[in-house]
Amino acid sequence: MPANGDNCLSLHNRVKNDVTLQLPAESEGMGVEDRRAVVLGLLEESGVAMRSTDIARNCKLRGATFEHRSVKNYLTHWRERGQVLKVDPHALSDGEIVEIPSGERGHWIAASVATEIADE
Repeated sequence: MPANGDNCLSLHNRVKNDVTLQLPAESEGMGVEDRRAVVLGLLEESGVAMRSTDIARNCKLRGATFEHRSVKNYLTHWRERGQVLKVDPHALSDGEIVEIPSGERGHWIAASVATEIADE
């Protein structure tokens, strides 16, 4: 149980590096562009590569009402625009970021995060 009576959702809504990814109380009313932005924002804020199911779960923790299938569509949208990369999970284990074809199983990472990691 989180300290100070906080629940898990409130912990996830806390500010991380002066950026808060908090959804409006009624995320059902969000347009598709807003929902796409939530998915991209999660990847940029987290700074890590995640499976699409983990992205969907993290969005749900922040109050999203859209499903995993929608997250996959939003990731495809952002990939087509060069904003996210689908990467090889085995290469990640070796500390490398290797982009893979969309049909393969992998993890998703924001392109901006991948660039930062590559520049280190």
